[in-house]
Amino acid sequence: MKNLFAFIFLFTTTLASAQTNAEKVMQRVQELNNAVFVAKDSIALEGLMAEEVSYGHSSGKIENRQEMIHGAISTKVSFVNLVMDSPTVYFQNKTAIVRHQLKATSIDGTGKESPLHIGILQVWIRQKGKWKLTARQAVKL
Repeated sequence: MKNLFAFIFLFTTTLASAQTNAEKVMQRVQELNNAVFVAKDSIALEGLMAEEVSYGHSSGKIENRQEMIHGAISTKVSFVNLVMDSPTVYFQNKTAIVRHQLKATSIDGTGKESPLHIGILQVWIRQKGKWKLTARQAVKL
């Protein structure tokens, strides 16, 4: 957990200077990962997602915006040792396509630990000057 917060601090302070679009998008990706997996922050999630979102989990479950936010903040599962690997981002007009891998240890409501290793594809669109998540799909690796 300390490593994650150190990474977030280092990442966001580095971005305080002039940012490229890729850096801005990757900052939003990191904010999303933090809001979902660490903070379970509904207000942050509201600000990160477009009104129309298709949010796919590695289990195959697909959720809309409301379902995703409710599920993220109400889950009994917690995550530790969160690491984002191999991020790539490319642009098509006002759309950013992001791929990365996420590794962590999930801990269910009974305390049972399980490894998590997923590949994630995200589609971000530019709305009112901010990058907003409009689609996400995860797959088990």
